[in-house]
Amino acid sequence: MKTEKEIEERIKKLEEEQTRQEYELHNLEVQFIQTIQMPICLREQSNTLSR
Repeated sequence: MKTEKEIEERIKKLEEEQTRQEYELHNLEVQFIQTIQMPICLREQSNTLSR
């Protein structure tokens, strides 16, 4: 059986891991916007300007 201190340490590690994963997810979302949505937006602007 785990002690209260061990459980608290485990919770802290899990919270830190969750924070790290949330940060990585945010970075991936930003990369997605930069690599997928921005070029689409630029193409649309270019098409609009060329008309």
